[in-house]
Amino acid sequence: MCATLLAGTACGEDPAASSIDATTDGLAADISPADAESVDGVDPMEEDAVGLPDDSAESLDDDMYSASDASTDVGDDTGSDVEESDAQAAPPLPPGVCQTWGKAAAKGTLDHADLSEISGFAESVLHPDVLWAHNDSGDSARLLALNHDASIRAIVHLKGAKARDWEDMALGPCAAGDDPASWGCLYIGDVGDNALKYKTSMLLRVNEPVSLPPAATAVAQVDLTPLNWRSWNLKWPHGPRDVEALAALPDARLILLTKEQKKGLSEVYRVVLGDATAASATRLGVVATALPDVLDGLGVMVTAADSTVDGSRLLVRTYLRMFLFDVGDALTLPPDQAGKALATAKRIEVPFAWEIQGEAVAWSRSGGYWHASEKFKGVVPKLHRVACVP
Repeated sequence: MCATLLAGTACGEDPAASSIDATTDGLAADISPADAESVDGVDPMEEDAVGLPDDSAESLDDDMYSASDASTDVGDDTGSDVEESDAQAAPPLPPGVCQTWGKAAAKGTLDHADLSEISGFAESVLHPDVLWAHNDSGDSARLLALNHDASIRAIVHLKGAKARDWEDMALGPCAAGDDPASWGCLYIGDVGDNALKYKTSMLLRVNEPVSLPPAATAVAQVDLTPLNWRSWNLKWPHGPRDVEALAALPDARLILLTKEQKKGLSEVYRVVLGDATAASATRLGVVATALPDVLDGLGVMVTAADSTVDGSRLLVRTYLRMFLFDVGDALTLPPDQAGKALATAKRIEVPFAWEIQGEAVAWSRSGGYWHASEKFKGVVPKLHRVACVP
């Protein structure tokens, strides 16, 4: 749902008129230790958040993803296999990572009845000319294979899967150690919860179809049975969270960023997907999405994210900006070290085309990235690509 992004700025108006100062690199360093750490199991955002329900007040209405077996083991994310590093300074950028980007270019129009509320993107490796996409809440459990001109090549139906509020997706390894050149699993976050009422969320892993019909006039329909996908019930350590951003790490762990926040801080969680049917989220810390004169509200809410293949840089979008966080190894550190590393990670703004309700972004293996918006009040969104400038 679209709402006023800034005081006096209605949906559809270009917020550039507000003359927002883009000099924001120092904001992350101002995060206090209390904001960056979780203490003794107490909700670390409780003092900043207003009206967040506690566990005793959680609503069970429509809680379609509550685990049926409360004794089910959940994945452990201790991070003990990761060596310590200096969290004070961001590490040098990895070789081959893009340093400069051009302006966003429209590649096509997303004027499709089947894709009216795009909420997640992932660029395929198995099919270099395909972008995977999905809709927001209200759609069935399906993925759409888009050509790079924004036309639909195929619609893939996940037979037997549920879709309450799919919010983001990412391409990643099916298992730790997989060669990035052959990553073939799509991770989907059914993690939206605007009312903060669900006890559990859901994560899905889908084996990307090895073959797709060639680009043609007719849209192909493809069915995937449960043999090609599986799901995990996701439990939050401090009560319900509303999340719209998901990224995959090279070790097959997932990163989730909250949309709801206070003081322009988005919580960062890490999830291990194991053999059990449930998984737990481990809080790592926060990243700052505030601007000097936009500290709260929709203008700083995180709506999508994606990680570079090595996990060192995190692309994060809000309704007003596109940020690149140079996180180094922060996302793989043990939780007691990750908070400080995230709080001191350098943040820069990167180019994008302003969109009325932008909720999708994905890295391209060429060094650039894709982004798009939902359709809103008759405004037909475009598929945008920002290319790396050598």
